[in-house]
Amino acid sequence: MTTIHLIWVGWVVAAFGLYNHFVHGADNIPEFSATVMDGLSWFWLFVLCVTVLVMGIHFGRVASGFLLTTIVIIVMATLLWEQIGDVEIIKSAKVQAEKIDVTLGWGVPMVVSAVLGLTMLLSSVWQQLDDRWIVAHQGNFLEHENFQQKDRTIQKGAKTFIHTWPCLLRRFLLFGYGEIEVKDSRGITEVERIEGIFWAKTVSELLKSKFQTTDVSVSALVEEEEEGLR
Repeated sequence: MTTIHLIWVGWVVAAFGLYNHFVHGADNIPEFSATVMDGLSWFWLFVLCVTVLVMGIHFGRVASGFLLTTIVIIVMATLLWEQIGDVEIIKSAKVQAEKIDVTLGWGVPMVVSAVLGLTMLLSSVWQQLDDRWIVAHQGNFLEHENFQQKDRTIQKGAKTFIHTWPCLLRRFLLFGYGEIEVKDSRGITEVERIEGIFWAKTVSELLKSKFQTTDVSVSALVEEEEEGLR
């Protein structure tokens, strides 16, 4: 799932490259300039680097703080060096970067996006079959299914739902991607942990609202009335 952005950016770059490939040499049909294509290539490389970084490391609160602090220190130190040393570090780096040939064409991003897209599709289908949590419209259970077979059931009652984000970068880059911890009424004992949830906070709030009340069937009401009459 962490490759979502790399997939769609790759398709965009491939589409621009294919357009230039088909209209090249045609009369009265404009092409995208080399500047635009190089900009897209740099953007694709940036997304690739961020994707690899997020896949390899979980940036929690402490790690994210260190990362942000390091970036700020490097930027401030570079600007200070330019002011004191009367040098043009950023401009020189930009000139050197422009000399790098980053032309990708359309083949590389298209193949990468196709492979990653197919892998994500198969993974999503497998998750719907092998690892699926279900909250019925009516009923008092949160159930887990593996290949249409229920193997875990959490009953309504005193439950606490807590949304967490083990990686803050995934939270902000992947649509609130996080986890939901199901705990007892005191919030101490962990009953279950549901991983890999988009918009984890929203889903957690929905579960809280769903578990605030308990559905009662007609037969249960009749049995309670009969018990009361007895």
